[in-house]
Amino acid sequence: MGQRGDTTTTSAEAPTAATDVLIVGAGPTGLTLACELLRRGIQCCLIDRLNEPVQTSRAFDIQSRTLEVFEAMGIIEKALEVGMRAKEARVYDGEKL
Repeated sequence: MGQRGDTTTTSAEAPTAATDVLIVGAGPTGLTLACELLRRGIQCCLIDRLNEPVQTSRAFDIQSRTLEVFEAMGIIEKALEVGMRAKEARVYDGEKL
């Protein structure tokens, strides 16, 4: 897992004078914004406090509105193709199921 606080850039270029938008945070919102800006030809730089992607899930499901946004972005088919369908889920509150 990446280290917090390190400002080095990995597998991306640092912002330059040609960068139109600086996006802070590589979570779902930042990544989606970056995709949409790039689709429109707007140069952006995405930075995050972690040096590398996390290796665990940060979300379990996709809401219906997100699927609508994916459809508008033109990525719905690929998202459904590579996504995993959950058969069951268990929610815990501490040790309590």
